[in-house]
Amino acid sequence: MPSVIGKDVGSFMEGACWLQKGRSFYRFQTVTFVSALVAVLCLCMAPPLQGAAGSAHGRPNRATSVVNRFYEIVSGLQGEGVPDSATIESLAPYLSSDFLIVLRNAWKKEKQYQEDASEPVPPQIEGSLFCSLFEGFTSIRSITPDNVRANYLNIAFHYDPGRKNHTDSTSSTFLPVSWTDRVIITKENGRTVIDDIYLMNQASFGLRGSVKEILKDLKAD
Repeated sequence: MPSVIGKDVGSFMEGACWLQKGRSFYRFQTVTFVSALVAVLCLCMAPPLQGAAGSAHGRPNRATSVVNRFYEIVSGLQGEGVPDSATIESLAPYLSSDFLIVLRNAWKKEKQYQEDASEPVPPQIEGSLFCSLFEGFTSIRSITPDNVRANYLNIAFHYDPGRKNHTDSTSSTFLPVSWTDRVIITKENGRTVIDDIYLMNQASFGLRGSVKEILKDLKAD
């Protein structure tokens, strides 16, 4: 007659084996869930990556957007020197109050200079004012944060003469050229604005240095 005790012991051992497997599976599932949760939390807490144009996750940050919009307007002004009062007001939302004062005063000086001249005279500033190549720019390749100063943005400009009407014999270059200028960003009344522009290209024609200082040096007569 079969042993009842042996059968019971076998059933018990089989049940214990399945219980052990169930516990191992439960531990595996628990470890996997906890690992995934930790990975998600690390991703959420990590600082945003900076793209080539100083943007987070591919979206332009506030400073980059301000600079882009400013230069969209400027792209239609190249070659005009000091902007007139109407143009200055169109640029106003993107400029600090100090930069605006300097620009408005510069326009007043330029008007006075032209009015006081006994005969027609060229403007005191010719060519592009807001970038350092006389002809201006045809595109912006990138806008990136400066490695040293947090409030500086480096603007990589490009000029392609093929996209310009180049019949003017006074043009300073007939070849494509790329260069970098620097924009100074500040916060003012909760707004992100441009406080100055440093023109850094070493071309034979074009302005160099602080735009604000260049404008302050204009004469009225």
